Amino acid sequence: MKNIKIIAHYLPQFYDVSENNYWWWEWFTEWTNVKKATPLFNWHNQPRVPLDNNYYTTLDFKTRKQQAEIAKKYWIDWFCYYHYWFKWWKLLLEKPAELLLKDWEPNIPFCFSWWNGNWARTWEWQPEEILMKQEYWDEEDWEKHFNYLLPFFQSPLYIRKNNKPIFLIHYSKDMKNIIEKMINKWNELAKNNWIEWIYIVETITSAQDRPYANNSNAILEFEPLHSIKNKFNIYLIPNIIKHIINRIYKKHFHKWLFLNKISYENVWKIITNKKSENNQNYKNKDIIYWWFVWWDNSPRKWKDSLIMNNCSPKIFWKYFNIHYKNAIEKKIDFIFLNAWNEWAEWAYLEPDEKNQFWYLEAIKSIKK
Repeated sequence: MKNIKIIAHYLPQFYDVSENNYWWWEWFTEWTNVKKATPLFNWHNQPRVPLDNNYYTTLDFKTRKQQAEIAKKYWIDWFCYYHYWFKWWKLLLEKPAELLLKDWEPNIPFCFSWWNGNWARTWEWQPEEILMKQEYWDEEDWEKHFNYLLPFFQSPLYIRKNNKPIFLIHYSKDMKNIIEKMINKWNELAKNNWIEWIYIVETITSAQDRPYANNSNAILEFEPLHSIKNKFNIYLIPNIIKHIINRIYKKHFHKWLFLNKISYENVWKIITNKKSENNQNYKNKDIIYWWFVWWDNSPRKWKDSLIMNNCSPKIFWKYFNIHYKNAIEKKIDFIFLNAWNEWAEWAYLEPDEKNQFWYLEAIKSIKK
């Protein structure tokens, strides 16, 4: 049986940076949101606690080495690092990936996903506040960005498709006026550095339902939000009604009336029943699948969150097994998984005090 590679998204925000310390408060990391989470209803499992209270920093060599060891033990093949590049060649949270080039930990193949949105502060009762605006400049900026990425692309650990480095763009819609020119420039620079071209993947999100670059290579459906926001389904009717009422109520009273809760298994059913390969909007590009572990982003958004009910390793195993077998039949090389360590969105594979290694065990049992 073919062994499909699993690429787990990797969040680097587990160390403090001056920008976060200024925008939020001193020593702010992802753990800050995780620790301050509170239950919003009787059986709400918050806050989440990492196994053995391991509130690690992603700058620590032993931590990154251990992450690779756990991933390999449970058949997680590769990581995809979130990458943050802004105007004037500004980087955020770049240190874990840069350390990887120096000390090779986590010693596991990797690629980048450029999270090219605005950095913003969102509160339930206030409009969004932009902390760092994403803007797209000229060829000089594109070349600076490429040159920063080049040592990573050249690393023997960097993931390739048909010998081309894989690079994800999260919000291609936001750069629709320049994205094709930027890709052409990057491919030109790649050839000058003995790389055939860059394998560009556009992420299809809750805010975007199609690719925007004719010269990109593939699309990736961001789950679970893609299916919840872009696919009408009978399972979603109660949530749609509550969402409409919430918007009206918030406009007048500046707070939510209902929590946005949805069945974990129903979301998996929606994903299972959709036929992405028949979507004409995808323009015959390669389709890459992005599955998820679970979801609850209340540590970040409190009552303005999406919370999945009745998540369990058993249900995860059931649907992961279905999709994994389907992927084998379709001769897919790899799939993405949301995520390795998105703790504040309850999208993580790392062990916690309640479930320990059960989600990882589920994947291992299917892949063996």
